[in-house]
Amino acid sequence: MSSSRPAHSSSSSSRTRQSSQARILAQTTLDAELNAEYEESGDSFDYSKLVEAQRSTPSEQQGRSGKVIAYLQHIQRGKLIQPFGCLLALDEKSFRVIAFSENAPEMLTTHQGAGVPAEILSQMYEEDNKEQSEEGLSLLVSRNLLRLMNGNIRHLREAGMSTFILTAELAAAPSAVGQ
Repeated sequence: MSSSRPAHSSSSSSRTRQSSQARILAQTTLDAELNAEYEESGDSFDYSKLVEAQRSTPSEQQGRSGKVIAYLQHIQRGKLIQPFGCLLALDEKSFRVIAFSENAPEMLTTHQGAGVPAEILSQMYEEDNKEQSEEGLSLLVSRNLLRLMNGNIRHLREAGMSTFILTAELAAAPSAVGQ
C-alpha cells in the first residue's frame, strides 16, 4: 500500500519543530539576560509605576526600566505566562522540557516531610481566625490573591506529603494608544 503523503512533509514538520525550539531557546536566553540585568541593578520593581513613568519620560532616558516594561508588555500581549520562581521552556506539542533555569531543580523538588498538619489546612479557609498560624495566614492570603486573578489553590494530601496546586488566569494588558 502506498502513501499519498508527500515525502517533504516530515522534513517540513521537522523544520517547524526545530524553528519552534530555536524560538523558545532564544526567548529563554532573553529571559535570563533580562533577569540578570535586573538582579545586577539592585532596583526594586513596580510595574504599574514604571508604565506610568514610561509614558511621561522620553525614550532615550528610559534605559533599563524601559527594556523591562517593553519586555513585560510583549509577554502580556502574547498571553505568555512567566512563572514565579523558575523558568521552564517546553515543547508545545510534546510538553518535553527543552531548557530550564538554574534554580528549577531546587524549586521543583518535592519535600518528603510529614506534610502540612490538618489544623493548618483547616485555617486556610478561616478569614476571621485571630489566632491563625503563620502558615495558615500565608495560605489564606495566597488563596485570596489567586481568587482575585480568577484562580484557586488546591491541596492534595497523600501519606507523608502535601502538594499545593496554584492556578491563575493571566490576561493581556490593554495596549497603549499608538503602539
